[in-house]
Amino acid sequence: LSVNGQDTTDEGLVYMYEPMASVEGVRPAVVSAAAGAVLTVTGKGFGRGDALACRIGERPLLSAVWRSSSMVECMTAAHMGEGNVTVEVSNDRQHFSSDGAVVEVVGAVVVRSVEPSVGSTAGSQLVTVTGSGFRAARRPMCHFGSSAAVHATLVAEGQMVCLTPVLSAGVRSIAVSMDGLL
Repeated sequence: LSVNGQDTTDEGLVYMYEPMASVEGVRPAVVSAAAGAVLTVTGKGFGRGDALACRIGERPLLSAVWRSSSMVECMTAAHMGEGNVTVEVSNDRQHFSSDGAVVEVVGAVVVRSVEPSVGSTAGSQLVTVTGSGFRAARRPMCHFGSSAAVHATLVAEGQMVCLTPVLSAGVRSIAVSMDGLL
């Protein structure tokens, strides 16, 4: 340390250089715009410290939970806009990775009607579910009550079909999920 540019002193003060964080992947790859979700971010060079942070799209900085030098967890905010956003990580809340992973933020799935609304306990009845927020998904599912889920087929925007499962007599709620998101 020098005050006049010529005389120096070494008081044992140090400055630490850390490598930049690098993002390689993120799970899940699809999250709901309506609710917050925990993202598991994988990569390299994640530092363990209070300045560790995530940036999801253009959102303000979010604290990150350090799991290892190659894994952190970030929490998305509720009520995010729909679309693709990039997840980046910083060890100092200033310099963020530039190779982030993309997360798709999707709107809420809403069921408006089910036709027919009555069927046999024997199952295998073709049911048409109409609503909004249905999108192309690898695993579209119809949920009958809290325990029975069956694969569904998206036939048009806002419309899918599924076969009812075998269930005992009674009234069941109907829900739809897209790749695990209700």
